[in-house]
Amino acid sequence: MLLAAWSKPIIASINFEKPVSKNISFAVYSDNSYASKVYDDASAKLQITVVKVRGITAALFGRKNMMPNCLKEYPSLQNALAQKLW
Repeated sequence: MLLAAWSKPIIASINFEKPVSKNISFAVYSDNSYASKVYDDASAKLQITVVKVRGITAALFGRKNMMPNCLKEYPSLQNALAQKLW
C-alpha cells in the first residue's frame, strides 16, 4: 500500500496557471488644437510603461517610446492615433 501511494506522479499534484494572452492598446490625441504661435516650437514626448504587479512583486513587461512631436501635430479625438503594444 505504501508503495502505491509513492508511485503517483508528483506532477499531477501541482497546480499550474493557465497562460493568458492579453492585448494592450491605447490612443493618442489632443484636446487642444495648439494652433497659436506660442506653440510653434513646443513638443511632447510620450513614454508608455507597462508593469506587471503580483502581490508585492513588480516586473517590467514592456515599454514604448514615441518620438517627440510638435504639439500641433497631435490629432484630435476623432483622428486619434491608435497604437497596439502587444
